[in-house]
Amino acid sequence: MSDRGAVIRFPFNQAIDGRTRNLNSDNIYVLFAAGEIGTAEENTFPLQNRMPGNLVLESNCARDGSVVALEIAGVLPPNRKLKAVVSRYFVDLGGQTNPSNIQPN
Repeated sequence: MSDRGAVIRFPFNQAIDGRTRNLNSDNIYVLFAAGEIGTAEENTFPLQNRMPGNLVLESNCARDGSVVALEIAGVLPPNRKLKAVVSRYFVDLGGQTNPSNIQPN
């Protein structure tokens, strides 16, 4: 991992399928808001506003579960909210999925 960029970590309470068909930017990503904080679009997160970066499986099958890190390529947009998304197609080691995308409100 590089010391140059921001890292956003996704902790999971169980082991995940670490293969590239599962651990990819279609299944785990971060969006940045269309507008700056304090504007009308501060809570609007267009799909084209994905943060570029690399996903790294930092730990898996640990007692506490697993951790996926998104190493951001470039700089974070200033004064913008971020939204983390885990797709409903993302699976754990047993192949289970969620009924919908997981994203905080």
